[in-house]
Amino acid sequence: MVHKRKPTKDLVIKVESIKTRLERIKLSNEFKIIGMLNNQMLQIMNLFDWSDQEYIVNGKSGLTDCFGEVMIPADYDETCFRADYFVPREKPIACKKGDKWGMVLPDGTGSVVTDFLYDNIILGDYYSFMNFIIVALEDKYGFIDIKGKSLTPIELDEIYQPESNMGLVRKGEKFGFIYYNGDYIEPVYEEISFCDGDFRCHVKLNDQWGFVVGDKNYISAHDAAEEEGLVYYGRIR
Repeated sequence: MVHKRKPTKDLVIKVESIKTRLERIKLSNEFKIIGMLNNQMLQIMNLFDWSDQEYIVNGKSGLTDCFGEVMIPADYDETCFRADYFVPREKPIACKKGDKWGMVLPDGTGSVVTDFLYDNIILGDYYSFMNFIIVALEDKYGFIDIKGKSLTPIELDEIYQPESNMGLVRKGEKFGFIYYNGDYIEPVYEEISFCDGDFRCHVKLNDQWGFVVGDKNYISAHDAAEEEGLVYYGRIR
């Protein structure tokens, strides 16, 4: 494994400057500039290891950023999901006390977001851009938000890897999903399909395919064809 050097704070300023310029560019007519800036930013980022690092003091685990500055004090039996420098710092990190997991902010003092009551907390690559957290208790799963507020009961049998801006869930023989913003569609559907050629999420209820609209209710494909101006859950264009 090749070990990358840690970046300097000047390089952080450089990357942040490029990101700011990117945000100011209109996507409709500045593709060449955006591509050039993206390549420049990625070249800098790929040369260095921006990841947070676990550190151990007296057998306890904490977290430092890529500059070695403490983000979470070494008060825990384990820390999980050590992010890169550019993951928003308002998102908490999973930490373990004894045999239970909770969420702690990487704010330098380790502000506790949730009590330590979960058997497991599952964070993946999706966590960088979605605002929900998967938690497990007694072989069941559920979701909380980044503030520790419950989004669903912890009663799901299975949660699939989030994709297409949502995470598919199963309870018994029924399916639902959670949207990237934390909206929860309860598992009442026989099937759910995320179609590549259609930005809408397709669901089957009572053997009839349809869609979930903005108020979280079901509409059949036939009725949807008769309606105009409906907002559907699905992939972001």
